[in-house]
Amino acid sequence: MRFLVAGLVLIVLGLTLTEYTRRRAAPDVETKADDGDAPAKKKPKLPAKAASLLEVGPPDATPNAPADAAAALLATLKAGGPAVDGFTPLLAGDFKARQLRATGFGAAILSVDVGDGSALFRLEPDAPPKLLLARARRITALTLDASALFFAEGGAVYASSSRGDAPQPRVSFTRAVVTSLAASGDDLVATVVPANAVDSSDAVGAVVRIDAAGELSLLAMEQVKPRGVLTDGKEAFWLADGLWRAALDGAFSSRLAEGAQAPLALDGDTLVVGAKGEVRRLSRAGGKQQALAAVEASALVSSSGLVRFASAETPAKLYQVTAGAEPTALTTLPGPVSAMALDGTTLFLLTTDATGVVLLAK
Repeated sequence: MRFLVAGLVLIVLGLTLTEYTRRRAAPDVETKADDGDAPAKKKPKLPAKAASLLEVGPPDATPNAPADAAAALLATLKAGGPAVDGFTPLLAGDFKARQLRATGFGAAILSVDVGDGSALFRLEPDAPPKLLLARARRITALTLDASALFFAEGGAVYASSSRGDAPQPRVSFTRAVVTSLAASGDDLVATVVPANAVDSSDAVGAVVRIDAAGELSLLAMEQVKPRGVLTDGKEAFWLADGLWRAALDGAFSSRLAEGAQAPLALDGDTLVVGAKGEVRRLSRAGGKQQALAAVEASALVSSSGLVRFASAETPAKLYQVTAGAEPTALTTLPGPVSAMALDGTTLFLLTTDATGVVLLAK
């Protein structure tokens, strides 16, 4: 009798354990709509605050704007510009330039405001400006990796090329604005802030990775005005309340330095960053910062340890410096520098003088 009771108890326990295991596993089981269908794609698991900010909608396939306005602007651009020692003036004009990026093929891409929209121009030292794209909305972020070009219009992110191919929508945030983009291959890293709190000093921004399919993964949240993001395909670096670092696989994110401010450059295992009244150098892993120059920079580039930067002083000057050496003033510039881009051995400078915007190349 005792053996019978024990057997019944074991059967009941077995059935209970089986049902418990089935129910625990059920949420993680991929479901199929019908036999033979591919497994349903799981949505990324995001904290509630981030999930609200990073809500996405249907791809925004807004077509290019008619090129008439951009073509009219192109006709007003003047070849050449003021003479600057060691530089070739590429163009000058009375327009609002937003961003300057190097292509990797001896050219640069310039984003220009055109009415309520934007235009992208390709510029190189030995050729006239070429209109790539005219858009009906303002381009808020721009990045390139080799021939791949990516840009954002508010919360909508597009992929194109440095040849001006038709833009393809990548992802469209319904509640966020993209403040900066960085690319490595087909992977993007974006800094975003709420569309209704673009200028807020509260910790309401986030940093996300966007893969080729438009899928998101969260790298950091509760960021104060995140901007200036860079990536090498393994990690991302950006400015918020200081200088931050995160692994693209989401393994970690941390603040590397307080007091850091734009501009920011990544040079191998080294970061070069602005600070109040200084240009600083530090390891990408963090640690002690080294002051390279007691000059505040408005823009900088760094390659193989050679840092070139434009001062925020008046008149603006172009400097170069290496670790352990004193900075050298190379030339005086016609006005303040808003952007620099380095393409191999070609240095592009975007500056402004009394007549308007001037683009220089060296």
